[in-house]
Amino acid sequence: MESLRPLAVWINANGGRPDFARKVGCSEPHLSEILSGSKQASLKLAVKIACEANNVVPVEAFVVPTRASEAAE
Repeated sequence: MESLRPLAVWINANGGRPDFARKVGCSEPHLSEILSGSKQASLKLAVKIACEANNVVPVEAFVVPTRASEAAE
């Protein structure tokens, strides 16, 4: 997911994915899937990730628009 690219860069520069995944309480494979956009983070996990990464990306970056919200724009 392109909007999470700055987060992936930050994670790699600050200890790497295994360490970051441990800090936020998820597995490294699950974190990789979230960063690639193949899985969506729960709101709870998205908040943990954003806080742990000093809000390098806002929680809103984890929200994937649905057709209903796209139609409302």
